[in-house]
Parts: sequence; structure tokens; C-alpha cells
Amino acid sequence: MLDCELCGLAIASSHLEPGWYQDGEEIECGGCRAINHISCDEESDPYVSSFDCRHGKHSDEACDLCEIEEGGGVGEVAT
Repeated sequence: MLDCELCGLAIASSHLEPGWYQDGEEIECGGCRAINHISCDEESDPYVSSFDCRHGKHSDEACDLCEIEEGGGVGEVAT
């Protein structure tokens, strides 16, 4: 089973067969509500290639709302 790229919880495919994922599938995490984008290719097992946080920001963009919710504040440096 794959794990959510954002929070690490297990994410299940919508397919009836356990462990079966489809290339391009988008799976919402039941914990953090991030949308995980699944990739499958001939050279590797299925994997989460990227995600969108529950606020809609792609994994390569910082989300101010996620930072605030996690208690880090916006633009602050964690020490």
C-alpha cells in the first residue's frame, strides 16, 4: 500500500483489488485530505509522484495555510 506523501498515512486505491493503483490516479488522504497523484511506469512499482495539499497548493509550492495550521507561522524559521 502507498503512503500519503504529505502526512505518511496509508492511502488505498479506489480499485477493489488491494494494492492495485492506476497511472494518473488521484487519491485523497483520509487524514490530511491531500490529493496524492499516482504514477506507474514499466520500470518501477506505483508511487506518489506529487500531491496537492488540502488548500490546493502543489507539492512544489509552499502553502502558508498549512504552515499556520502546523504551528510554524508564515515565513518563520524553525529552530
